[in-house]
Amino acid sequence: MVKIYTDLCSAARAHAQLCPDKSFYTVLTRGDVREFTFGQLWGRSGDFAAAYQNRGLRPGDLAIISMPTGPDLFSAFVGAMRMGAVPAIIPYPNPKQKAELFWNSHATLFNQIEPAVFVLTGAIADSYDTYLPQFSSAILRCEDVGPGTPEPFAIDPQSVAFLQHSSGTTSLKKGVMLTHRAVVDHVVTYAAQCGIGPGARLFSWLPLYHDMGLISCFMLPLVAGLTVTAMDNFEWVARPVSMLQAIADHRLEYAWMPNFGFAHLVRACPNPEAYDLSSLKAIFNCSEPCRPETQDRFLMHFAPSGLNPNALQVCYAMAENVFAVTQTDVSRPVGEMALSPAAFDRGLAEPAAPGEVPLMVASCGRPVPGNTIAIVDDARRPLPEGHVGEVAIAGPSLFAGYNRRPDLTERALVGGTYYSGDLGFVRDGELYITGRKDDLILAYGRNLLAHELEALVNDVPGVKPGRVVVFDVWSAMTNTAEVVVMAETILPPDEQQVLIRSIRATLDSGAGVAPRHIVLLADGDLIKTTSGKISRAGNRKAFLDGQAETKKETA
Repeated sequence: MVKIYTDLCSAARAHAQLCPDKSFYTVLTRGDVREFTFGQLWGRSGDFAAAYQNRGLRPGDLAIISMPTGPDLFSAFVGAMRMGAVPAIIPYPNPKQKAELFWNSHATLFNQIEPAVFVLTGAIADSYDTYLPQFSSAILRCEDVGPGTPEPFAIDPQSVAFLQHSSGTTSLKKGVMLTHRAVVDHVVTYAAQCGIGPGARLFSWLPLYHDMGLISCFMLPLVAGLTVTAMDNFEWVARPVSMLQAIADHRLEYAWMPNFGFAHLVRACPNPEAYDLSSLKAIFNCSEPCRPETQDRFLMHFAPSGLNPNALQVCYAMAENVFAVTQTDVSRPVGEMALSPAAFDRGLAEPAAPGEVPLMVASCGRPVPGNTIAIVDDARRPLPEGHVGEVAIAGPSLFAGYNRRPDLTERALVGGTYYSGDLGFVRDGELYITGRKDDLILAYGRNLLAHELEALVNDVPGVKPGRVVVFDVWSAMTNTAEVVVMAETILPPDEQQVLIRSIRATLDSGAGVAPRHIVLLADGDLIKTTSGKISRAGNRKAFLDGQAETKKETA
């Protein structure tokens, strides 16, 4: 059982006192191993807290932190909380992002939220000086933070501990305000739900500007006093088998990944028998719709690695609830349902009839203790079991609102219930997520899920894995909505017409959809958010603006 602390800093201080030499993070970088202990975290966080106070920061001021995962990121974050400031981790610029989009969107965000300080490493600080000179006077370079002793500060457990910003996939990033009490209580409850006890060994390649990485691989080990073995997310993408080697070498037990990560590992590892994964007690599919075929393929592929079939689990989570809303039972395999597409078009989750090509969905488990969920219609009225609608959530882990956006808070958080925008249904007490309201495509007289179509296209040979987006546009010619597919490829131009036909045939056979518009783009040309997710809204705008017109194929 994890000791319950009053706030996050009390947990960090207690571990530094009780086990100062215990590793908090062990970072693997191209074979190099760097260890950062709980004692070092507390000491270095004091340096940052003193530096903030010396700059005149006051409790409640916002501290933006942007740098790769490492000792100074953790220390800057904890240091801000120690003196009452509110930290927020923001993605740092990298060559894979479109520079103009990155800097323009962040300038808009920073003008709205008015940070008191930007905590940056050298190269990132130089970029801020160049592209956002209006904020130069607020930059604190980590290299300039020397030893210091902060003035003591009494933390109110109900005060905001930090902000977790959304990915900004469809709009400006929203800062989710989370209190110390909500975070501490949630990670204690979630650890117990997953069987994560003292001495558990975690693995992570997740960036800490997403709630999955921030909570499961920073806040949870901070409160529970656990060790994380980690690697940079860009290094993982380039060489995913390094994750398998780390798990085998260090006998790691728990990890979290989005659905695409499981597919990426299968493609990247032709020799699964070379890695011993028998130590994994649970690897959680989280953050995006969890696809049964992806999970089944992963389990089958890595069976020669000694992977326990029960190890692959599903978590439905979001920043607005700190993290986990529901969790599957880690003692048994994840449940699946084969739904009738015809019934689904009517908003019902019913078993597929003989001869129907089913819509497969994976269970996301039951609510984490304290949480309650309901499925509601567009008027926010409760729907019976087996009906598809919006997922509404209530419980003690809900956020305190969106930072400086009372308008959004009032729409989403009503009477202690959060209306998530996610679509799903409940069957036998378990939640099944089918997509998001803004991912629902109403075209050709049918309800289509964009992520289902994207998954089909993703598996077509010639399409760059994970680089697909599907959306709808209104056609004045046909007076109806039409489906648009945009995908990156590295195939030469003379082979792309064959790929277009393959995409159309795959969607026709797999979903009964033959889209009129299929756009092939070069590697890296899809528009992404500043946190690296493909932007459905951004790519729709590019399509409508005609930016992809020269590469568009129309049937």
